[in-house]
Amino acid sequence: PNATAAEIVTSYRKLSREYHPDKLMARRNKRRREQMTQHMNDSHEEEKEEEEKYDDYEEEEAERIFTQIREAYEVLKDDSTRLPYHRYGLIDDE
Repeated sequence: PNATAAEIVTSYRKLSREYHPDKLMARRNKRRREQMTQHMNDSHEEEKEEEEKYDDYEEEEAERIFTQIREAYEVLKDDSTRLPYHRYGLIDDE
C-alpha cells in the first residue's frame, strides 16, 4: 500500500524482464551451450528427454508468472484501481 507509482513501474519492469519468455529462451540456450561443452561426445538420450520436459515446465511456469506480473501491474499502476484493491481486494468485473 505504501509503494509509489515510480516504485511500482520499476518493480514491474524488473520482474517482466526477468520472467519474459524471450529472456527464458536466452537463459536456456546459454545453459545448453554450457552443457554441450561439458558433454561434447557423450550421448545421453535420457538426460536430453528429462531436460526437454524441464524446459517445457520452465517455459509454462515463466509464462504463468509473466501473466500474473502483467495483471498485477494493470491493477496497481493506476490510483483509481490500486486504492479499491487495497481496500476490498481484487474484484473480478466479469
